[in-house]
Parts: sequence; structure tokens; C-alpha cells
Amino acid sequence: MHAHRQLSALSALWYAALLQKVEDGTRSTGTRDAYERALRNHVLPALKEIRFGEFSVPLVDKVIKQIKKKVGVPTAQTSRSVISGVCGLAVRHGAMETNPVREIERIEGGKSKRNPRALEADERRMWFEMLSSDPKAVEADLFDLTVFMLGTGVRIGETLGVIWEQVNSSPARLPSHIRSSGPRARDCSALRRRLARGSGCSKCRHGASRCCALASSKGSG
Repeated sequence: MHAHRQLSALSALWYAALLQKVEDGTRSTGTRDAYERALRNHVLPALKEIRFGEFSVPLVDKVIKQIKKKVGVPTAQTSRSVISGVCGLAVRHGAMETNPVREIERIEGGKSKRNPRALEADERRMWFEMLSSDPKAVEADLFDLTVFMLGTGVRIGETLGVIWEQVNSSPARLPSHIRSSGPRARDCSALRRRLARGSGCSKCRHGASRCCALASSKGSG
């Protein structure tokens, strides 16, 4: 492979190798999804037309800093890993002599100093009203998703990883412990499909209403 080849030509090979690592169990599906999003949304739009012979430390450093400023530190860090992986593959194929990512400035920051807080009752009501009146939010089941998270206190990854067998139907008890986090879904309606599989959407809706009551009691307590 020659230095005149563009990054887009080798990124497909790098991603195929990543998929193989996921299949072998040496990389997680979460890592695959995060790298794929960074590659598709940030790395390729910025660098796909750049030839490997044109890569330089200042160029890569500039791109990473732009991603950090526009999107945030975590995405910039993921994008750096993706670019480093593609460039490393280019070095092994003889298209580059060195990997420029190794020389760029370390990405720092991004940790919030604010303490987390719960929504107040009026904030919660306003949020539910906004979701209920937004057709796109309704179509994506964001109301159910939010109610479940408020009622149980679980994180987004755990919520999207819930299966119906993990939910206790007793009205006096919260859902049973969630054993693992599932891959982040592109469409939040995947949650309801996962919960409703084999049980009907009415059960999922009923569970969401129960979580809503739990959330309200937390806010008033």
C-alpha cells in the first residue's frame, strides 16, 4: 500500500479487524459501537480525503482539538483511538513511517465538578409534558424510557439492557437487579420491544406507570 492512498481506503480494513476482535471476544460490543460512531460521525468527515503521505502531527492534533471543542472530551478521546488504530495499520502496511497520533498533546478535562442532583417535582412534570407533546419523543418511547430510569435509578446503559425476565411484577418491589449493561441502542424503542417480547406492550406500559408512581413518591419524600 502506498502513501497516496486515502484514510477512507484503510479505515474499512481497520473496522473489519475490529469486528473480528469482537467476534473473538477480545473487544466488547460497546467498544465496537463507540468506535463506529466516532469513525462515521467525526473521523471520516474530517480526514477521509487526506492521503497518508499528507498526515502530520499538527493536522491530527488540530482535528482532535476541534472534535473536543465541538463535541466533548470523551468523543475526542475515542476519535483519537480510532485515528491511531487506522494510522497504526497504515504503518504496518507501509503507507506511513510513523504514527502521528503518538506525538499529539494528551487530551485532558471533561470531568464535571458539579454534584449530581435529582429532579424536583415541577421539573419532572415539565419534562414529562415536553416528552408527551413531542411526536418524535413519543415515537421513540422516550417517555417510557425516562419513567423507567426515574422509577428505578438505573443508568441508561443498564436500562437499555433490561430484559423482561429481570423485572419483578410485584407492585411493592422494584425490578430485580440488572445483571449487565446492554449495547447502546440507536433507537430507544428497542427498550420497549425488549421488555414486551413475549408479554405484550400492555405489560410494559403497566410497568412504566408503576415506575412513574415510584418516581413521584421519591420526589415528594
